[in-house]
Amino acid sequence: MLRLSPPGRSDNQHLRRAPHESPTLDPRYALQVFDANIKLTESTYDALGRVTAVWLPNRSKGGGQSANYTYAYSVTSGARSWTSTSSIRGNGVYNTTYTIYDSLLRRCRRSPRTPTAAGS
Repeated sequence: MLRLSPPGRSDNQHLRRAPHESPTLDPRYALQVFDANIKLTESTYDALGRVTAVWLPNRSKGGGQSANYTYAYSVTSGARSWTSTSSIRGNGVYNTTYTIYDSLLRRCRRSPRTPTAAGS
């Protein structure tokens, strides 16, 4: 089951379409997916449609818990592009990995942020 939650709307007006049209997802929406056991996985997206955070069934977005995974992106003409991926550990601290790309968006370097560098 797939449920879209647009900001500030409780009706399904945004899902109505002609039979021949494909559904579109506004990237500002949160995406909720229920598995066969009715366990909820939620994700959020930035304005470009890239995933920014994922809450697995063991953590509640609605309950104010932090996400299991977070993602950040930087693509600029004046500096190398990079992505960061953070995953939460059992103690609530994130492990973050940065990936740096060259001008053709080929991966140059992957560097995990160590506990020493993170100040933990």
